[in-house]
Amino acid sequence: MASIEISRFDASDIDDVYNLMQSTISKCYSGIYPQNAVKFFQDMYTREAVLQKSVKGTTVVARVSGAIIGIGSARGNEISGVFVSIEFQGNGVGREIMRSLEKIIIEAGEHYCSLSVSLPSFNFYKSLNYNEFVEKAIDVGDGQKLHYWQAGKKLA
Repeated sequence: MASIEISRFDASDIDDVYNLMQSTISKCYSGIYPQNAVKFFQDMYTREAVLQKSVKGTTVVARVSGAIIGIGSARGNEISGVFVSIEFQGNGVGREIMRSLEKIIIEAGEHYCSLSVSLPSFNFYKSLNYNEFVEKAIDVGDGQKLHYWQAGKKLA
């Protein structure tokens, strides 16, 4: 794989980022979460929501050969919206995004990072030494629940 480049999100990236997020949610969450939970995630990551995250915090994108293959955001000491294209998962892209976001949090003077962990990403965050996994659930209608965890770790 070509080298991974991490850069700040630019509003001109919105269509590529939106398509990446929606595709990743569809491919990674379907079959693991009930249908209403998948829709909940898709509705949470609209173009407008991504643009707001970039204004209220810092959003980075990962590129390989110029193509956007991942994204993540940090605001205060919280990381959110980390997605890697399914074709590039398991190749270190998520780790590079997380290193970049953790560095941004440290540079802002924070020493602890928190995030919400979905079922598909649980082992990934465990491998990055996130801990204190507290199980949570959101009622997404029709008796369906979206299960996730709150987790965190101390930063160097």
